[in-house]
Order: sequence, then structure tokens, then C-alpha cells
Amino acid sequence: ESGFGEALIQRREVTRSDLDTAFWVSNALGVGLALIMTACAAPLGELFDQPELTPVLRVLSLVFVVAALASVPQALLRRELAFREIALRGFAATLAGGAVGVGMALAGWGVWSLVGQILANTVVGTVVLWLACSWRPGRAVLRSSFLQLFRFGANVLGERVALAASRRSDDFLIGLVLGPVALGLYAAAYRILRLVTETIIWTIEGVAFPLFSRLHGDAERAKRAFYAVTQQCSAVAVPVFLALAVLAPELIRVALGPQWLGAIPVMQVLALVGIPHSVTYFNKAVVNAAGRPDLSLRVAIVTGVVNVVGFALVVRWGILAVATSYVACGYLLTPVSIWSVKRVLQINLKRYLELFVAPITSGLAMVLSVMAARAVVADDVTGVTLVVGLLLVGATAYFLVLYLTGRRLVISMLSTVR
Repeated sequence: ESGFGEALIQRREVTRSDLDTAFWVSNALGVGLALIMTACAAPLGELFDQPELTPVLRVLSLVFVVAALASVPQALLRRELAFREIALRGFAATLAGGAVGVGMALAGWGVWSLVGQILANTVVGTVVLWLACSWRPGRAVLRSSFLQLFRFGANVLGERVALAASRRSDDFLIGLVLGPVALGLYAAAYRILRLVTETIIWTIEGVAFPLFSRLHGDAERAKRAFYAVTQQCSAVAVPVFLALAVLAPELIRVALGPQWLGAIPVMQVLALVGIPHSVTYFNKAVVNAAGRPDLSLRVAIVTGVVNVVGFALVVRWGILAVATSYVACGYLLTPVSIWSVKRVLQINLKRYLELFVAPITSGLAMVLSVMAARAVVADDVTGVTLVVGLLLVGATAYFLVLYLTGRRLVISMLSTVR
């Protein structure tokens, strides 16, 4: 992603030359990245002492090329708030990728089944986007359009690079220092967290950026929208990630099997970072929509540096130490993200913190109810039945306390769902 897609969404008016320029520049970047990854594949295989990694990376580099083709059509659909088509794309891509991956795994392709899954997902997703978008590229590439888009997109691209370094350096260091077994346990725990985080983030952030872009210039409406989105996001994130933490033993056993029990404490710790990540991740959507992607870039650089240094200092003590460092850095860096929003919206800090009182109170009540229910029935009920039962107990306790402590929030959430 070159960042040009966000530039197209944020701009009030978009010309034909803007679209053509963004398309061809994004595709040139995709081809360039594919060539770089192809060249780096062999050295990376040697670095990890895994020669079979080389062909895998070379084939996966095709993702850069295919994904670049989808950047402008997806930006246009997001700009038009055509989320039905985007959802269809995601569903079709996931279905195709899953079918190819599982089919290849059953046929004995091993790691190549994961490669096939990713490629099928990307190709099908790109094809569906092009079918849903009526725009087709031309050759109206202008230097003036490039410079205008680049000023915005370069900051977004830099922010994404810094975020990638922040989010994936833990995997890199664990694989390099502790080996593939430790990385497998860490990744198993992190995969569940990432799935839930991205579900929450993509749902809110994907809608937030084009909507806040439309509100650019109306500070009061944007501020009210920010408060509403933040509180509703926290009302979803707090119970979900606290439930992951408290139910980690049951979830790991049911979802992954007894051979992955070593991932339980890692998942319990990592789940705690999901709350600040989910609540603050879309802050950059607010900042970028206000035309200040440079602030998002600064936040990402600080976050990346702190996380990478933290991981490097503790990785020798194992994957639990890395997870703990990730959580500690996540909470310590939350004020930096809030600072960036204050620069563009002038939010009231007291009002902002009050947004979290009802969700956190209700979340703690949920945790206590789940622990009490587990103590009562754990000896008699196991497996999926236990997980479902504890989830029902926790959800009931959460929404009951949330209604008592934040009735207006519940009503607002129901309105948003409708």
C-alpha cells in the first residue's frame, strides 16, 4: 500500500489524473517491492538457517504485485462508502483462500498450502474489487497529481512501514534468537489475538477514515463523532480481550489442542494489549482525515522504536517476556496517540477518560463472573460446552452491568448497529 489510496479518500475533489497517477505509481511500487523481496529471499533464508524459506518468499512476493492492482479500486469504494462491495470482496477472498489452503494441506503440500492460501485470497479479492468498481485506468499521469498525492501518501507509507516494524519485529527476533518452536508457540497465541483485533479495527477504522474525511472542517461534529466511536469501540474491545485473557486455557485446548498449552500464558498476556490497540488504532484515521498524516507518522516512529528496543532487550528471557514487553509498551505509548488527536480536535482529556469507565467496570464484573462460574462447573463440564457456557455467563454479566452503568451507551450502540 503506497498511501495513495488514503490520499484519494481524504481529498475533497479527485480528478482523472489523480486516479491514473495513483494507480500506476502504486503498481510500480508493487513491482519494485516484489523484485526486492526476490533478491533478498536467499540472504533471509541463510540468516534464519532455513534454506526452504527462499522459494517461499520468492513466490509470496507476487502478493505485492497483485495487491497493488487493488489499491485504487478499494480506495474509490471506501470513498463512496460502498462497504457492501468491500465486504463481499473479503468474504469471497477468504472463502477462496481457505478452500485452496485446506485442499493443498490435505494433499500434502505442507507450508506451500499456506502460500497457496495467501495468493488465492489476494487474487480473488483483487478480481472482486475490479468487478465492483466501474473505474478503469487511463494514461493521464501528471507530475502535479503525483506531488499532491505523494505529500500525503508518503507519510501514510512511512507510518505503515514503522507499524510493520513495530508489529512484526517480535516474530523476527523470536525466530532469530529462540528458534522456530518458540516462534510457533508465540504465533499461535498472537494469531488469535490478531484475528480478533483486526476484526474490530477493520470494522471501525475502515468506516471511520472516509467518514471523518467528510467531517473535515466541522470540528464540533468531528469531536462528537470521535467521542462516540471511541466509547463504542471500547465497549466492544474491553469485554472481548478480557474474555480472551480469562478463557485462554479453554480456548487454546479447544481451538489448537493440548500440544499448544505452552501458548496459554502468552495469550493471556497478549490479550491485555488488544484493548489499547483497538481503542487507539483508529485515532490515526481521525488525524489523517484532518490532513495531518505527518502526526500519524511521528506516533508510528516512536511506537516502532520503543517496541523494537523493548523486544530486543527481553527476547533472551523467552516468549513470555516478549509478550509482557509488548503489553507494557502498548499502554505506555497510548498517551502519544491521544496527543496526536488533541493536535487536530482539541478534545477534553477528562471527557475522554470518562468514556472508558462503564466498559471497564462492566468488563471487570464479567471477569469475576466467569471465574466464579468456572470454579463451580469446571469439574463437571469441559471442552466446547464449557467455553460456550462461560461466554454466555460473561456476556450476560457484562451487558447487565453496562446497562446499569452506561444506559445511554447501550442505547447508542443499538442505534449504531441498526
